[in-house]
Amino acid sequence: MPESQPAILPRRIAIRLLEAAQNAGSRPLRLLITCEVGAEEPEDIELPELNVTWEQVIEGLFRRDRKLWAIFQYTPTVLTPPAVSDCAVDLCLVASLDVPGVLQIHAWRRTGNIVREVPVQITP
Repeated sequence: MPESQPAILPRRIAIRLLEAAQNAGSRPLRLLITCEVGAEEPEDIELPELNVTWEQVIEGLFRRDRKLWAIFQYTPTVLTPPAVSDCAVDLCLVASLDVPGVLQIHAWRRTGNIVREVPVQITP
């Protein structure tokens, strides 16, 4: 997938992510956006298990015929781009209140050891 291609996010998933971020208040939050193996569109949002590696997360999903579509991070105050180590898959979504009172979702694609911001496109 070209790194400049937008991150296409179904509206129902975007709403659930923004709701989770809003409910988190001032606490940072990390969620997994998953889908069935072979599917291209995200289907569900899950809390990651504590104290496990990304490899263990991916293996656990695979055992349930699921795959990791993207990682979602909420940073309550400052928009913090993800580090390469934060991106277990090629897409990371980050929500923040970087603009006071406006909760926004940003997307980053990982290509090798480089993470670049890409547009987010919300679909109906």
